[in-house]
Amino acid sequence: MKKRIYLICAIVAAFILTGILPKPDCFAGPRKIWVPEHKIRAGHVLPGHWRPAAKPGFIWVKGNTIDNVWVAGYWGPDSAAPAGKIWANGYWQNGKWHAGHWVPKKKGTWIPGHHARGGKWIPGHYK
Repeated sequence: MKKRIYLICAIVAAFILTGILPKPDCFAGPRKIWVPEHKIRAGHVLPGHWRPAAKPGFIWVKGNTIDNVWVAGYWGPDSAAPAGKIWANGYWQNGKWHAGHWVPKKKGTWIPGHHARGGKWIPGHYK
């Protein structure tokens, strides 16, 4: 009987890890939301992860494609920009989260941070 229970648990865990079954909320802890993985160009995958359901002073902006470039979801401020500032999205790089922040507004066009064709992160910058 114990072997059968272990086998069932192993199969369910394998399905969860491979993405066939959704991640149960019990894995996330309280007030978390699952952000699914996203495939970017050249077969690279941004892994799925849990994010807080709410963050005071911020709103969650879902990831989307802008000019054929995938811009991952991010926490954006829920208020207007301070004078002379623009919001730079937070991003994951080398397993570390870099929080979004205000940057000085300059001449030119702000290009949001994004993943290049090979999967490399290109930070937000002016063009």
